Amino acid sequence: MHLQANLTNIELAEKVSLSTSAYFQRVKALKEAGYFRGSHAAVVLEQLCEDVFYF
Repeated sequence: MHLQANLTNIELAEKVSLSTSAYFQRVKALKEAGYFRGSHAAVVLEQLCEDVFYF
């Protein structure tokens, strides 16, 4: 499986041959049906701020 997490929603809609509005409707329906557990971003805190303390 090839993951491309950096694609925009518009690019994803094009890849699945949908208009952006149809794409958003389908994603919304999938989220409401519980197909997505969540999403996250891996943030490089050292690049974000020099004086950040985290656990």
